[in-house]
Amino acid sequence: MERIGFIGLGQMGKPMARNLLNAGYSLTVYNRSKQPMEELASYGAKTAGSPREVGSNSDVVILSLPYPETVKQVVLGVGGVAEGIRAGGVVIDTSTTDPLTARELHEELRRRGVGFLDAPVSGGPEGAEAAALTFMVGGEERDLERCMPILRAMGKHIFHVGGPGAGQGVKLVNQILVALHTLAAAEAMLFASRLGLDLGMVLEVIQRSAGDSFIFRRVAPQFIARKFGRGWQTYLIHKDLGLVLKTAEKLKLPMLLSSLAREKYGAAMAQGLEKIDSAAVIKVLEQLAGPNTRPGHS
Repeated sequence: MERIGFIGLGQMGKPMARNLLNAGYSLTVYNRSKQPMEELASYGAKTAGSPREVGSNSDVVILSLPYPETVKQVVLGVGGVAEGIRAGGVVIDTSTTDPLTARELHEELRRRGVGFLDAPVSGGPEGAEAAALTFMVGGEERDLERCMPILRAMGKHIFHVGGPGAGQGVKLVNQILVALHTLAAAEAMLFASRLGLDLGMVLEVIQRSAGDSFIFRRVAPQFIARKFGRGWQTYLIHKDLGLVLKTAEKLKLPMLLSSLAREKYGAAMAQGLEKIDSAAVIKVLEQLAGPNTRPGHS
């Protein structure tokens, strides 16, 4: 059985790593803060002092990190995974970055005899906990075949969507839709509130109508209850839209709705909502609309 390393034990990474332990894998973990490492150590994981140490003790290294720059530093920087992992190993990046970053990492690691899969995920913390994530995998078929049992320990749906960078491309498509659907649901529920409609009834009706969507079912109850958790955090949606726009600029492709959405999520961050679920973007729309627009007011 492969020895696995895991770097990045946040909302997504920690439950993913826990599922690998549950599947019987030998696991070495690293995180900037010690608490998640100590928690996983209590379940049998080994802890490392650096990404390099993770690499030297692993056949396959999995990353779950917030930013492309962080991923590149952890893999290729001083004390990084590439300094430790042996030829024949594989790095799986489950972070959301961008196609260019994924291709750069693939090329550099290939020169060192190491495989690379860009394998971003969808499903949020809930999917990570339940080992029900969707993986969108870009890279070489042989690397995916080797790592398929590992991915299946963390996810329910694994798609090979193309060569290096394709996984990140598909993930950015998904993030465009997540961001815009969330914003659309917020605007629709604000409209319903301003009309004085029964928001619970609106939710029930829309769930059986053409306007229904997974995102609406997820965020509308948050609007009604005025309780915004820390699931799909605003700063990550804002970051992902930035990656979309950066990639679109290279393609000379206008992204009008994505640009507008990023502006609104940026405004939510300015209100201190960066670590709150992105559904809280409704507060920005409420502010623009003026008083008496919260659920329960007409």
